[in-house]
Amino acid sequence: MKIAFLTNEYITEANADGGLASYLGRVTGALARRGHQVEVFVISKHREDINARGVLVHRVPISGRRLLAGKIKALYTINALLYYLRLPTFYRSIEAYATSHTLHQAFQDRVKAVHFDIIQAASYMAAAGQIARKSAVPVVVRLSSYAPYWTQAYDKK
Repeated sequence: MKIAFLTNEYITEANADGGLASYLGRVTGALARRGHQVEVFVISKHREDINARGVLVHRVPISGRRLLAGKIKALYTINALLYYLRLPTFYRSIEAYATSHTLHQAFQDRVKAVHFDIIQAASYMAAAGQIARKSAVPVVVRLSSYAPYWTQAYDKK
């Protein structure tokens, strides 16, 4: 099978200390060892394709030039203002939209050359946002949880 993973964190990146990166590192490696063609699209500070333990990783930065088309330019202007006003909830929403848009575009560029059988995209930072509703390929969304909410909901750590 040809399997694509869309995520904002992966073991190749500096922010790979989260549970999502760890999970994806284990799952993608196991799938590749079993003969599947696995490709990961991850938000990165660098634009490059690398091979990490038999997994093709497409490192994709949230590029101002690439995203400055149409509404994205306006969103970045608003985003700068929200950040300045210290309104992180709204700021994070725009970051999530930019993440979703960037991963969707990177996947669309790649799907011109490779047909994928299935996509798994993370819910965190809306990585699955656009691909889940616009893909002809079946999409599985991995839902992440936020530990402080679980702590509060169950009244224990």
